[in-house]
Amino acid sequence: MKMKPEEIRREFTEAKNKQEQIKILSELNLCSREEIIKILIEQGIPEAEIPKARARKKQPANKKPNVPQSVKNAIAERIVKLTEEAEEKEREVKELRTFLEGMKED
Repeated sequence: MKMKPEEIRREFTEAKNKQEQIKILSELNLCSREEIIKILIEQGIPEAEIPKARARKKQPANKKPNVPQSVKNAIAERIVKLTEEAEEKEREVKELRTFLEGMKED
């Protein structure tokens, strides 16, 4: 903790955007949001005055992410290249197996 609890309280009470200030204080003090809230409560800030964490918007399970066409094209090109490389490796494995089988007969 870099700041004293009193300093954290002062910075919080003077802030215009309390939600953002909690985030800033946690980053400055290398601690979690919860630790800052605990300090604020210990410093006499009523819990009702401390903003709750914003809920993150969840993407509906049935909605696919919006992927740019350029990304789709790059993925498709990579798939083609990997498929070609895999086919080449399969040919190489087949040749080596044939070679080994020929050596067993000797």
